[in-house]
Amino acid sequence: MGWLGKSGENLPGGTRNERGVCLTVNNPQVAVNEQRRERFAGLEPASCGGYAGDARLGVKHRPAPPVYHDLPHRIRVTPFLSFFLSFSPSLIFSFMPTSDSKPRVVFMGSPEAALPVFHLLAAHPGVRLVGVVTQPDKPAGRNRRLTPCPVKAAALALGLPVATPAKAGDAEGMAALAAMAPELIVVLAYGKLLPRRVLDLPPLGCWNLHFSRLPRWRGASPVQAALLAGDPSTGITLQRMAPEMDAGDVAADSGPLEILPNETAGELMARLAQAAAQLAEEALPRLLAGNPPLQPQPPAGITHCGMISKEDGALNPVQETAEQILRRWQAMTPWPGLFGWLGGRRVVVTRLALAEAAPEQVTRWMSGGPVGTVFPDGHMVCKQGVVRLVRVKPEGKGEMELAAFFNGHPQAAGALWQHEPPGSPASPSSSSPSSP
Repeated sequence: MGWLGKSGENLPGGTRNERGVCLTVNNPQVAVNEQRRERFAGLEPASCGGYAGDARLGVKHRPAPPVYHDLPHRIRVTPFLSFFLSFSPSLIFSFMPTSDSKPRVVFMGSPEAALPVFHLLAAHPGVRLVGVVTQPDKPAGRNRRLTPCPVKAAALALGLPVATPAKAGDAEGMAALAAMAPELIVVLAYGKLLPRRVLDLPPLGCWNLHFSRLPRWRGASPVQAALLAGDPSTGITLQRMAPEMDAGDVAADSGPLEILPNETAGELMARLAQAAAQLAEEALPRLLAGNPPLQPQPPAGITHCGMISKEDGALNPVQETAEQILRRWQAMTPWPGLFGWLGGRRVVVTRLALAEAAPEQVTRWMSGGPVGTVFPDGHMVCKQGVVRLVRVKPEGKGEMELAAFFNGHPQAAGALWQHEPPGSPASPSSSSPSSP
């Protein structure tokens, strides 16, 4: 019997692999190894593809099938195997074990902004996305039905394994990661801190795509923080994850990405998501090589940001200037929204702008009523300056122009904006001063 090797040299009637083992696929009975070559010593090759001595054995030859050099395992040549190799070599491969040499990658992320990087990894020819770890399903909608996050829905659509542990480092999370056996973990907006035992699991490391240029805005809401602060630009940082939040060494940086005038958090996140996918694609070969150049974050310039809550969306013109209100609207759109009460109705401001008027007109608005007055033309007096409410979404209704809202609620035109429900101690009275 002979062995089918991964590579070999042509021999009359067979091939020789790198171990010197001879294979004759024409008929297994004449496949011989080096120790049995003496039996055929002195025989000349025959034109039939075997040795001249084969005729003495009564062997009938058929044309030799091609030799396959990429088989993942050596296979013992038997009469049964020779039969299939002769008639349908491709059939044998469907029963053979295969080995995928692509690095195994796990993606950890949750919101819609993580989808571009997820799809990049799922389609990348150089890696194998073996699973996803994401947030558990949460109640959503008017009926409060449990709904999967966007990344989980996309992973299930591709038939990928998905784990949704309460904590990535708990028993459930560690068991799921161990089953996926990742060599590399990529994280984007997963939403939870990862303990050391998770960070140490993949041999090629855990890498986080953060939506700011670190060390500025470490934390959970870098996009909103940049908008609230009025930063002119932001960007993406690829960092090797450390136990301290967003304090890891930097492997790549997208460079500055300009924040556009009146750009909301949702719009900016969409652009940053595409920039993150581009940065990940550029950096992935270095991560897979296992030795990307790293740069420690400088101690100067570190700033932090926390989680965004619903209360952060409250619009308070008494305490904030027109510029600050514009920034808050940018940062809180689409969630939780810039909201308040006007004419007794809770409304969310979906479109807002700084007042564009001559200084004299702004002065008339400022002197025409107390701070917080919303005039029939949509202008609202702030602590300093004036903003214009363009579109609103009343509770239980769809988005509409402010003028349409005033048509249905005429008592709201000229009323005071309230940042808390009417009747609460901190809520101003809803008087209706006349428009200047």
